[in-house]
Amino acid sequence: MAFASEFKYEDELEELELLDFEYETGKWKTQDWVEFHRSVDGSFEVRVSGFGWNADRPILKEKPTGEVLKKHDEAVNEIVDEIKKIFARGACVDIGVNGYVDWGSEWKESEKTSNNRADFFLSRIWKKLLGYQARVKDHQTTGVWKPSKKPTHRELVASGAWPGDTPRERMLNRRVQVSVNPTRC
Repeated sequence: MAFASEFKYEDELEELELLDFEYETGKWKTQDWVEFHRSVDGSFEVRVSGFGWNADRPILKEKPTGEVLKKHDEAVNEIVDEIKKIFARGACVDIGVNGYVDWGSEWKESEKTSNNRADFFLSRIWKKLLGYQARVKDHQTTGVWKPSKKPTHRELVASGAWPGDTPRERMLNRRVQVSVNPTRC
């Protein structure tokens, strides 16, 4: 009986622990619009946030603006520069772009919006790589699925998204994640 009673209130304890948590977004630690992670093997990942509500690009009139469009342009240029460094070493690349939404405000159109973000962002990279496309072995874009109901706050945090309590957090959740991996030609 003593053993069973220890687990009787386990669910309630988990609920109480959630009230006093420190938010962590996994590998993406900053609230900057762009964040790079580079690996020693030459691969890298980039998070680019700040897309407009249900849009595939930043919306200039949406607050907080924070020079989001300029940061997106800089991110595309830096991604392309890093890819060209890989080419200079004689390797080709695989490029993946995943689109994401702010689950609190865009969940009804999540699949369409996230796919559009990924496709549009890859097209921006692709345009800058004119003349180099033969060195890209594979490229793909993906979006997120559409849930049957709006996710709970707990599900949002578990997914690695920012809580979405502020306009900035909602714009941080509206993002693409680009992964580039060197591969043999």
